[in-house]
Amino acid sequence: MQKIPYRLPELQAAIQQGNPVFLVEGEKDSNRGTEAGLCCTTFPGGAGKWRGEYAEYFCDADVLLVPDNDEAGLTGMKLIADELTSVASRVRVLELPGLSEKEDLSNWISIPGNDKNKLMELVETKAWEWTSEILASKVNKGLEQHLKGGWVEPLPLPKSQPPPKTLDPEILPNPLSEFCRAAALENETAPEAVAGFLLAALGIITGTRLAIKPDPEKPSWFEYGVRSVALVMPVSSNKTAVFRSGLAPLEKIQISKNKLFVEAKSKFESEQTTYLPRQKGLIRYLEKANLPLEKRREYEDELRNLESLAPEEPQKQILITNRATPEKLISLCATGSDRGILLKADELVGIIAQTEKPGSEGLREFFTEAMTVARHFSSHTITRGTDYVENLAISIAGCVQPGKLRRLLKEMEQGYKDDGLLQRFIWIWPNPPSFEGFEGAARNGSGISSMLFHEVQMLFEKLDLMTPEDFGAKSDDFSPSPWISFDPGAQEIWYLWRRNLRTEIINQEDIPEGYVAWLGKSERMVAGLSLTFHCIDVVQEKRLPGPVGSETLERAIEFWSILRFHALRVFSLRNSGILEALHLLASRLHKLAPLFSMRDLKQKNWRNLNEEDLLNDVVDWLIELNFLRESSPVQKPQGGRPASRRFLVNPRISE
Repeated sequence: MQKIPYRLPELQAAIQQGNPVFLVEGEKDSNRGTEAGLCCTTFPGGAGKWRGEYAEYFCDADVLLVPDNDEAGLTGMKLIADELTSVASRVRVLELPGLSEKEDLSNWISIPGNDKNKLMELVETKAWEWTSEILASKVNKGLEQHLKGGWVEPLPLPKSQPPPKTLDPEILPNPLSEFCRAAALENETAPEAVAGFLLAALGIITGTRLAIKPDPEKPSWFEYGVRSVALVMPVSSNKTAVFRSGLAPLEKIQISKNKLFVEAKSKFESEQTTYLPRQKGLIRYLEKANLPLEKRREYEDELRNLESLAPEEPQKQILITNRATPEKLISLCATGSDRGILLKADELVGIIAQTEKPGSEGLREFFTEAMTVARHFSSHTITRGTDYVENLAISIAGCVQPGKLRRLLKEMEQGYKDDGLLQRFIWIWPNPPSFEGFEGAARNGSGISSMLFHEVQMLFEKLDLMTPEDFGAKSDDFSPSPWISFDPGAQEIWYLWRRNLRTEIINQEDIPEGYVAWLGKSERMVAGLSLTFHCIDVVQEKRLPGPVGSETLERAIEFWSILRFHALRVFSLRNSGILEALHLLASRLHKLAPLFSMRDLKQKNWRNLNEEDLLNDVVDWLIELNFLRESSPVQKPQGGRPASRRFLVNPRISE
């Protein structure tokens, strides 16, 4: 929002009537001068907080600058005079006599005998013109020397948000922990980046076949291991390789299922070549009008027997895919893909962007509902007819660049896309580890060995083949899927953790609203992680089938406790991004000229400092912290392109 001078209506009226305008420091002086019959204006913060955008309001004005009686006030007013000479009809400076150090117009008016008439006498006798010649002589003396006066020490920069804690792979059950460590070294990233995609893949393997019942007191509450994951990494990082590594075991299972489907389809078509002619032949016999009753009954029995043995057309099971329309996804889940489907996207924004295209109305709502497993989902279309899915599950896994994520968060915070879609992701935003650590590891051959990949692949394949009953799941008439629960010890831990979540963590002050909404979905995440870790333990015979134990739940909570700080980093991006840019620009001010323009700054093309909105926010913040002072000439409002904003660098930052 554009800031305006104080008492703007009076200012505009004085200019229109040709009366002088007194520019003072602070609202107190402005009010006191107005009471004395003068047109007095000011702006927030005093002379040191002048903004170039104020100048346009002084077009054709007769301006009298009245500084406080101190060096900072006089120097600040001189800088303002520089700005106003290009727009005002006349600019003068009036230094009030008879004042002590730091006294101002209010103090002068309080002196007996001082009033409007005496002030106007001083204007005629003591006010001095600020001309272009004065400006030129000032510049010729050296800009930096001139600017030394009147500057105060810069204020301390706000502290940056600490980075999220790095995941200790040992939180994950083996061989996943070793796979994450090796894949992170091989792809030069943090272990949690790989872990996120592995867990998304595992969630689809169990899918909607198996649920967990977190609270026996809430009989209709069931959660699944299906989860969506978003990895935040800059374009220069190796995010594509991380993406592929984490999803590779699921991709290999999909390849196997595709081959089995091709074989089953071929067998079906071969059997059809025998079945269809025989079926048609029997139907033709039965259509004969003069067929004897005994023969008709014989053919009818034979046709019934034949049709009972009819080849069954195989349904293709899709666990992972790049893209599909909602109608196709529903159709697939209604047939052979009832566990759920993982949509993968190297660039996650591409999937979200589909929801904004004409003709895609309702797509965003579809994803929002299906990402949390939609029960009893039906779709009715003219072309496809009716599809019904008892438990519709869609998982989305992909990467996003910080700049593009900032736009998504801005749309969410503005309200018109605040529908909970972004809160349905497990967000992972790792800190890039040092290259030296990777370099040494690479020389030692510390990547993913074929044996390690085989172990992980075998784990996925065993999970794929096991039934819910193999994990100790129960079934009843009221549950959407077979389910397991917590054992008594784990149940007590769940209650304690959930009480802390709802009474302490979510109620923290000064955390973003988007993050609060993300925390509100933590029970679903922790319950789903517990289910996944339990299934892995059962497959590896580390735990008997049945309820989820305390150790498994504690592992899930520990993993969540790291993920929540990644989510905080994401949902604080708009503020933390500005904060990081603030520190970055402050550290590089010495590389700019003492007087530079916004255009100069953009031409530097510094990484993470190349977005115009972000730059404006950062320089405004640096002005408030006394690192910069705006000195941007404003053209008269007669058309034409506005000049680029200009800034003076506080010379004290280099002392």
